[in-house]
Amino acid sequence: MDTIGAEPDVFRTGLIGKLTRYADSNEVQFNQTTVADAISDLILKISAKFTTMEKRSDKRFGIVEKDIVLLIDEYDYPLLNHLRNPIKTEQILKIFYGFYSSIKGCSNFMRFVFITGITKFKQLSHFSGLNNIVDLTFEKGFSEICGFTKEEITSSLPKYLDEALSSHVENGTLAPDSTVDDLMNKIA
Repeated sequence: MDTIGAEPDVFRTGLIGKLTRYADSNEVQFNQTTVADAISDLILKISAKFTTMEKRSDKRFGIVEKDIVLLIDEYDYPLLNHLRNPIKTEQILKIFYGFYSSIKGCSNFMRFVFITGITKFKQLSHFSGLNNIVDLTFEKGFSEICGFTKEEITSSLPKYLDEALSSHVENGTLAPDSTVDDLMNKIA
C-alpha cells in the first residue's frame, strides 16, 4: 500500500518508514518518531558518513561544503488527495511544516533541494520555513523539464485562460482592462 496519499497518521508513519528504509540502505541508523526529526537526522548522518571532516570545513574561512542534493517529487500529492477535507489537509500541512522547516535547518549540509509538484509551493503559509525558494516554473532554461512553457499554455489553453481571466475580473482580483498576460503574471 502506498502511504503517500493515505490518511494523515498513516502518511506520517509511512513517511518515517520511507526515511528509515533510505537510512538503512545507506547504512545509517536512527530512531526518530517525528517526521521533522527523522529528515534532519537522516541528512546530518548521511552528510557525516559521506564527507570527511577535512573536506567538510575550512576553519580559516568558515566554509562548509554542501554535499547532499535532495529531490522531493510530487510533494503535493498527499494534499491533493484530501482537498475536500480541510481537517485532514491541515493535519498534512502540519507534517509538511515540520518536514520542510527541518530541511531548511540542514541547509548547510545540502547543495540544493529540488521539489516538484503542481501547486504553487511558495504561496502556502505552511511552507514559510522555506523562504529561499526559487520558482523555476516559467524559467526558459527549465521549462522543458519542469512543466509547460508560457507559450505552450497560451497556445494550448486559450479558452480556459479567457475563462480564468473573466473569473478573476468578476471576482475583482484583476482589473477590468486586464489581459491574459496580466493573468499569467498573477498566477506565475
